Amino acid sequence: MDRKTDRWKRYGRILAAVLFPERCACCGKAIRPLTLCCAACRETICTVDPPVCRLCGCNEADCTCGHASSLLEGRAAPFYYEGTVRKGILRLKEQGKHDSAEFFGMAMGETVKREWPNIKFSLVVPVPVTQEVRRRRGYNQCVLLAKELADSLGLPVCEALHKIHETRAQKEL
Repeated sequence: MDRKTDRWKRYGRILAAVLFPERCACCGKAIRPLTLCCAACRETICTVDPPVCRLCGCNEADCTCGHASSLLEGRAAPFYYEGTVRKGILRLKEQGKHDSAEFFGMAMGETVKREWPNIKFSLVVPVPVTQEVRRRRGYNQCVLLAKELADSLGLPVCEALHKIHETRAQKEL
């Protein structure tokens, strides 16, 4: 997107916020346009700061994996899943507050840029959910996050994976 288009998009959001105030991604309170997260929530967010353990994705000082080998390497996250961040993610997943996806997707994009500055990615693939979950929620929150992540990285989104078996929810594992 060029600068002129981006500028008009920003103006449009500011004008729309007059009638439809933007909401904090974490707590849902009305906020100034384009801020995404209120100051009170920002102060309580626990970020994962470098250096990051490549196996568990935690700050190396908080690492509990013992650097055990894993099939996956290169994990990182912008935040720890606790407190304010947990509320914001659950707001997105369980309350259908799609506006939260922009904040979390952009944070994920900044983390990718910071942790893998020399890797050229081709696309973003969201984690699929079953048809039952999609039917119950009405959307796949991972697709919303993937679109925001892809926008922040200038990449396309490709829904290449399909979940065909019902599994236990990750929060139950």
